[in-house]
Amino acid sequence: MKSRLDFIILFCIFLISLTVQTVRSDSIERLGAIKTGSPWDNQAVGNYVYLANRAATVIIDISDSTNPVLTYSTTGSLQWSLGLFVQDSLIFVIDWGDFWIGRLFPPDSIKFITWYDLPNSMLPEPWGIEARDTILYIANSGRGLYIFNVKDPTNPTLITVYDTPHALTEFFILDTLIYLADGDSVIILNISNPASPQHVGAVDIPGIRWCRDVHVVYPYAYATAYSSAGTDGRIYIIDVSDPSTPTIVGMIDEIRGDPRAVFVNDDYIYIASWSWDPPIKKENKGRPEVKGGISVAQGIVPDSLIISYDTLVSANEVFVRGNLLLVPAAGSLQVLYHHKTGIAEEGKRKTPLISKFFVFPNPAKDRITCKLQFKKSARIILGVYDELGRKTREIYRGPIIPGSMRFFWDGRDNNRKNVPSGEYFITISTTDGKYNESKKVIYLGGKK
Repeated sequence: MKSRLDFIILFCIFLISLTVQTVRSDSIERLGAIKTGSPWDNQAVGNYVYLANRAATVIIDISDSTNPVLTYSTTGSLQWSLGLFVQDSLIFVIDWGDFWIGRLFPPDSIKFITWYDLPNSMLPEPWGIEARDTILYIANSGRGLYIFNVKDPTNPTLITVYDTPHALTEFFILDTLIYLADGDSVIILNISNPASPQHVGAVDIPGIRWCRDVHVVYPYAYATAYSSAGTDGRIYIIDVSDPSTPTIVGMIDEIRGDPRAVFVNDDYIYIASWSWDPPIKKENKGRPEVKGGISVAQGIVPDSLIISYDTLVSANEVFVRGNLLLVPAAGSLQVLYHHKTGIAEEGKRKTPLISKFFVFPNPAKDRITCKLQFKKSARIILGVYDELGRKTREIYRGPIIPGSMRFFWDGRDNNRKNVPSGEYFITISTTDGKYNESKKVIYLGGKK
């Protein structure tokens, strides 16, 4: 009996030792980096990062995250680039006084379409730009929020300008509401009618602080804030469950540097911060040396950080893809990896989105069937694109659950007109941009 008890005790000790070996603290590891000039804003779609680096818009292949590779860079009249947004095969890029539109087909190059001079544009530098279907929203500093119709990307049409009281630099869109980071406040507008945005509510940022970015995971908004001291950066957590009366309910105030951007993924809050040089320059008088980098907090309403990572230079933005952190920092795009607390990640297996993707018949003269076997829940867009990368038809946009689903394309475009015979691509992508896969089909129906 005693020997049996001893065996059980030893076995439990063995299990505990295994647990101790595999449980660890959060840490951030630098996987790779690539020099890019002066990176400012970025977005990842599939295997590519689209990067605004002030002097150009560049595309970087991150299929090997330890060795990012530059595949494309704009030149000439398209040299200026502060902010960008990718939607389907289109890229929208903003600089100081105008914006331009290009087509990504294939996804590692840009075909210029048109540009548009913003009327009454004002400095300082904005970078907020985002498209929702055929409506484009642009932050333009002291001028406010520009709203365009881009149904025809060759001819953008200004719908309206909503003048904000301070310096609008960034925003976040969730359903019919847009949350504006506007100087010393966060402003909430209803944009269900883009031609007539309606003020819903606002909350002042305490003290003399500059709110440059906001990220919303309902029912909370997370807003960056800092003043001119260089060492008092904060993230304010705002309850927006009643958008008419947003209320600050929490604060993180241990941030090194001036927080410029915030990105919330799962229950982690990632903050990108600027650094300041030692006070040897006149304009930096009174500022101590502050290193920039990435700070991370965990939880819905946390009051402290769990980890900080020094990027050595100012971190201008952070875009999160799972455990990957894509950080434009002065001079380079840094690819970081967040090792999260818990069981060692190498023991985890990531569930793929789909296990089967069939299109038939192919070639086809009439209706084409798309059969997909989904492995997990997600929100997807299923669309048809022509050989130039132009969206021909959106077949489905919405949630999916694990299991088999069928979709159909009848050879018509979004205007219900028959398309010409030729090569087309049926593409499935997730709305968060983390997954993208296409199948080429030959349609022989032609216009009737």
